Amino acid sequence: MKKTMVLLVAVLFAFVSFAGKKGGFKFGYAELNKVFQSYTDTQKVISYLKDKENAIKDQLKQEQDKIMKWRDSWANDKKLSKDEKKKKEDELYQRLMQLQQMRDSMYAQLDQMRRNYEKKLEDVIIKAAEELAKQKGLAAIFDRRVVVFGGIDVTDDLIKLLNSKYVGKVMK
Repeated sequence: MKKTMVLLVAVLFAFVSFAGKKGGFKFGYAELNKVFQSYTDTQKVISYLKDKENAIKDQLKQEQDKIMKWRDSWANDKKLSKDEKKKKEDELYQRLMQLQQMRDSMYAQLDQMRRNYEKKLEDVIIKAAEELAKQKGLAAIFDRRVVVFGGIDVTDDLIKLLNSKYVGKVMK
């Protein structure tokens, strides 16, 4: 999203020189945060990722509970020699390290999934903005945050277009 913002600012400054000419530079702007949050697919992605994260938490909790149950089965056993207890403690450490590695791996996969969906959302929103710009005869549509004055607010039109023509494009 930051790359898109930088690109939009650069394009805006490149076209400012046209604003003073006859006919001017006709552009639109949209509140991209509102667009992003109002797009149906965004909510589906958020829900899907939340479900995935909850599944990860549940799985990790189950694994941790197994390890703790195993530990409890021998931790207070007075019959264990010091060597046996040391071996069990070493094994406990190894199991906990494996659990940490599993956690790190699962969350890394979730983060990658999140980045992929964010990119898909961004691509669909840009495609819809391009279509809307053509429909309205606009040279460009910028993020509202980079427009000081002028332009046409197309936020609601962009949301309507996304939620009518582009539903299901991200979550296939």
